[in-house]
Amino acid sequence: MNRKRPYDDKALLMDLYVTRGMTIAEIARELHATSVTIQKYLKKHAIPSRGRGPRKGRKRTAPAAATNPMPMAIDEATRRALLRLVEAAVEAPPPQKHELLGHLRRTLQQA
Repeated sequence: MNRKRPYDDKALLMDLYVTRGMTIAEIARELHATSVTIQKYLKKHAIPSRGRGPRKGRKRTAPAAATNPMPMAIDEATRRALLRLVEAAVEAPPPQKHELLGHLRRTLQQA
């Protein structure tokens, strides 16, 4: 008997993981699967994974901006470029939004 597995549906995984922002563990619980299985199918469908966030029980470190009271000075051209990236990310569908936000993050780290 060849039964359809819900986690083999790329559209469903995209919706849960990318659009709704659910964690792999949350998806696994909802679809009655293991986290390893969900990771395997995300990889199979070439859905880019997010980095690991802070785990429960660990102290969060303060963001750099909170520890540094001096605002970052940027030139006008960089400010306009960053603003265009933010506007494009807001309008983009989820897969491109993830890519644009990554580009924005890298640009800010270089500034």
